[in-house]
Amino acid sequence: MAGQDAATQTHEITTGEIRLGDPPPLTVTEGNKTITTASATISIGYKIGGLELQRSSNITRERLTRACARSIVTETTASQIAATVQVPGQISAGVPAGVAVAGGVEVGGGRVAGGAANDHTTVIKANAQFPDQDYVVVGIWNLKQSTPKEVILPLKTGNIFKQIRKAESRLRPWWKAILSLKTVVGFGVYECLPHQGRHVLLPVDKRTQQILTELYREYNSAASVDYDDRWRRWIIDEMNLGSREPEEGKYALRLVLGWSAPKISFWTASPVVLSLVIAFWYSYKPRDPGADEVAIVQTAWTIASYIITAAALMIAGLGAVTQLGN
Repeated sequence: MAGQDAATQTHEITTGEIRLGDPPPLTVTEGNKTITTASATISIGYKIGGLELQRSSNITRERLTRACARSIVTETTASQIAATVQVPGQISAGVPAGVAVAGGVEVGGGRVAGGAANDHTTVIKANAQFPDQDYVVVGIWNLKQSTPKEVILPLKTGNIFKQIRKAESRLRPWWKAILSLKTVVGFGVYECLPHQGRHVLLPVDKRTQQILTELYREYNSAASVDYDDRWRRWIIDEMNLGSREPEEGKYALRLVLGWSAPKISFWTASPVVLSLVIAFWYSYKPRDPGADEVAIVQTAWTIASYIITAAALMIAGLGAVTQLGN
């Protein structure tokens, strides 16, 4: 029995994964949220008969959002409205100018002034545009900043792969996808903590990695069909914990980037082919009788060498930008 316990313990240590205890919960600070404040003042004047009306409105909007696609956005709108009516002559006999009366209205001196203030707070959920629908959270992890760039999209029957591609195009616009020497080479997962506005990148076990590999293979296949909606149901059950409320989910699908052999081959071979084409064209193009053919050939291959040198510098720059920009 003792030997069996020892063997079991050894098996758990060998196949298990190291996971340290979570730190104490973080208070949401300025680093975990974005504050956007917009303020606008509108002043309008009216003149009706002998009455002059001056109205001014000041609206301030403040949006607080945690750095997580699942988080709830809180938006506060504060509005202040002030109005002044100028009446010819004294409108209230016996009331001196500047005397305040009920309701915040000031009467006297042929002038009536009043104002009102209103504060309104709106809670906007991450799925406000598609409430009560299934969803998927897709992100790209920035290794230097240890935080992802992510999007949340609704899911319907049979469109899981279409939505993942849409998320990929939003996270990597076409100009980034073309200029970058990396491409999506697989899927991973990371943990979302929407109530704390942060994310955790943890290792996955061997079985989970096999499942993600199978998901990427079907996503990247020519058919790209989610048969029997199995992957949509898997994401709903395993990543969203069966809930349609984003703040109650736990995991997000991570796009894993890696060096692309076709892209590197294309950017390397294209300048060489272009230089050869230009060199042969310049060497064999029609020329005047008596032209120095040796000088022409030397000039052609000098131009070709310049093209290759410039292309080498460009490829080195693309590689550096790709690596530094993650």
